[in-house]
Amino acid sequence: MPLRISSLSRDADAHVLSVLTLRTNRFREIHYFKEKQMLFVTNRIPKQSERSRRNRKWNFDLDNNTASPSVFFCRRGINDDHTEIMHEAFMQELKDDRAEHILFFLHGFHTSPNAAFEAVEQIQDIADADRGQEFVRVVPVIWPADAQAGVIKKYYTDRDAALDSRTAFSRALRFFIDWQRAQKNVEDRCFKPVSILAHSMGNRVLREALFHLADEHLRRGMPRIFRCVFLSAADIVNESLQRGRTGEHIQDSSARVIAYYAYDDLALRGSKVVNLDEAVSRRLGHTGPEDMNKVDKNVYALDCGAFNTDWDPPTGHSYYRREKDGSRPSPLLLHALEVMGMADLQVPRTDPTTREGRLTS
Repeated sequence: MPLRISSLSRDADAHVLSVLTLRTNRFREIHYFKEKQMLFVTNRIPKQSERSRRNRKWNFDLDNNTASPSVFFCRRGINDDHTEIMHEAFMQELKDDRAEHILFFLHGFHTSPNAAFEAVEQIQDIADADRGQEFVRVVPVIWPADAQAGVIKKYYTDRDAALDSRTAFSRALRFFIDWQRAQKNVEDRCFKPVSILAHSMGNRVLREALFHLADEHLRRGMPRIFRCVFLSAADIVNESLQRGRTGEHIQDSSARVIAYYAYDDLALRGSKVVNLDEAVSRRLGHTGPEDMNKVDKNVYALDCGAFNTDWDPPTGHSYYRREKDGSRPSPLLLHALEVMGMADLQVPRTDPTTREGRLTS
């Protein structure tokens, strides 16, 4: 005898199917950002040719730490099998993304590509939990930091690579500026606020890229590229932002510049010794700007000495991430996200007169 399905049974089945569909769609919605493949920018040498081609397979050559003058715009894949998508598709995807903001992340020295990806995943997770999943899209900028050599050797190697990366990343900034200007229709332009978080020696990469961009290509002056520039444990001299110094264009390029520092950052103490050939000067990530009266009024400084060692024992250097046990997000990152989201770009926890303040856990 054939099985007969009553209308009540059909209605019940339809209801179950409807509920399952809604739950499935909700699951997809919740995991929308998790499932999307990460975009990244790099000047590391690929195993393939350095000649760019749209949608080609692209793999990091981890044995080659040369800083390429070329810049590659890619989508992250599985097992280091990435895809080069070229800058037009890269920019368009960021424009079309549902996130309100774009945050580029420049890692520090002694960082492999996978370590940079892991850091960005953590930053994205913290941002999603704190601000919602449509607040920001985080994009790593990967330069050839040596994750294999000895500590002193890799520092010198990475310092040279940071300097040599200026050509590639100034080109990346030019691509962004030119892409914006090429959009003749206002509705085709990307008006999303773009910010950048630079950590440690990544600040040297940023400083040199902006200096090269201004010196070689922008005779009319540096345009306002970023909404916020966050300088975390910056491994550059503490006079860098002053007029006449190579870092002066950091403050020109952004509406707000915030330097996060900690005097007991042990990694930067070693950096000061290693960089005696550069200048006998303290690091920006140790003290903040040397003299706040010698930098522009859009520059702020926040002391993170109350929590940096708790977040990254024993050096107290990578305190932009979660606490070592993974329990608490960094006060630095939460503060940066708060500033990004403020319509008037106020900088909480700072004195409006001195533009200085202190973060605590």
